[in-house]
Amino acid sequence: REARAPRGRLYAPCVRALSERRRAALVHPSLPDRQPNQPAMAPYFIHFQHKWKSMRVPELDAVAQLFGIEVGYDKAALEALALDHKGIIGEQGMRHEAEMRETSSLLVDLRSDEDAAKLASRLILVDSISELWGHGVTWEETLAMCMRSKAALIEPHIREGRTFRVRVEALGVTYKTEDQVALIQERLGGLDLKGKVRLTDPDNSIIVLMDFPIGTKAGPATPPRHIYIGRRVAKAPGLKFADKYRLPHRCFLGPTSLDHQLSMIIANQAHARPGALVLDPFCGTASILVGCAAYGAHVLGADLDGRMLVGKGAGKTIADNFKQYGLGAPIGLQRADFAAASDCWRMLPFLDAIVCDPPYGVRA
Repeated sequence: REARAPRGRLYAPCVRALSERRRAALVHPSLPDRQPNQPAMAPYFIHFQHKWKSMRVPELDAVAQLFGIEVGYDKAALEALALDHKGIIGEQGMRHEAEMRETSSLLVDLRSDEDAAKLASRLILVDSISELWGHGVTWEETLAMCMRSKAALIEPHIREGRTFRVRVEALGVTYKTEDQVALIQERLGGLDLKGKVRLTDPDNSIIVLMDFPIGTKAGPATPPRHIYIGRRVAKAPGLKFADKYRLPHRCFLGPTSLDHQLSMIIANQAHARPGALVLDPFCGTASILVGCAAYGAHVLGADLDGRMLVGKGAGKTIADNFKQYGLGAPIGLQRADFAAASDCWRMLPFLDAIVCDPPYGVRA
């Protein structure tokens, strides 16, 4: 105990620095109690970004818990999405099979457009979230479902005195403008949409999302694998937000600095938020901590390699990385060997999250 006490005291000032104001500002994530007057769950479809495929649902789950939003999954769609990741690493035939299965969308149930917009505001791997009007493997099936939901879902938003536009999005196929116009006229004409078309800043955006197998020579005449039609509720800032913190523009980098997009995804999974205290025990150049700080968290870093903690001179330190983006500097940086079960921290429940990209025998 006498030997361990000095290490504990090293961190005591940082513990004392956690003010009551920080504790009061901290909002702990939890799902709310279900209220009797809550709206019923309604179907939506999520259009994902074409990156970090295995992280899509975990990030969605984490952000939903952070905001206390209930998300219901279509079991079959969730299982199909899980299949997309099998065979990505392996021999060429397995990779090709996985690419052929890949999909960019997921059916979910949410309680309101507000919940959808709140989720989209934070998610990195989501392109947009849309209210579902209809879906299916054929146009006939999809449009029939749209007609059944017309009175409840379409007419309240697409009506006289309102403006709209239609966006055609296809995974695996490039549609020319004339092909998009022809598809809209041929397929959506039967819905008899009211209102006025406006391509710039309309009241509503109708999304026609078609899913084609990746790696095939599909064209506009090729039948899609699956079709979704709905009203876009929210466009996510997604990768554009993460790209503000691009590694090539950063003041201080090392060979093992984690990708900026993945750092933001990890920050979401850690529930980084104003008032939270987050530790990276293998911080390196603190790439993950930059992502956490971007969401308002207070951060701490530790690393065995002291060179990473002190930087490469004026303008090339971890503190300069945070200053570059207008973020508060880390509360503290400590040289420590957590890989050796270090006892350099007091056994106190003061952390809200621990994030890291563990070392793989590669020196920074």
